[in-house]
Amino acid sequence: MHQPLAPLLFPEYRRRVLAPLLLRPEVLLVGEAGFRDVVEALYPTQSALGREVNPKVFGIEEFADKAHSEPFLRDVLSRPKIFLIGNAHQLEELAGHQP
Repeated sequence: MHQPLAPLLFPEYRRRVLAPLLLRPEVLLVGEAGFRDVVEALYPTQSALGREVNPKVFGIEEFADKAHSEPFLRDVLSRPKIFLIGNAHQLEELAGHQP
């Protein structure tokens, strides 16, 4: 059995899907980290991308309280997402959508 040589993204996929995401990258963080800590942690990523990364930081209770009333969060919850940590099920639980 042969091992794969290298994972890769096809240029068409990179151009159509990933390029728009990198034009104005935004990160939603739900947890106990403060905004300043998140901004500082994103510095290396911003340098690598050559662009500012816009973090949106919510505490766990704040997120649960605002998930259904704040237009920004309703929009985020209704659209496709790329999870850096966690998954859709965990996000729904945090938002109060218990299965």
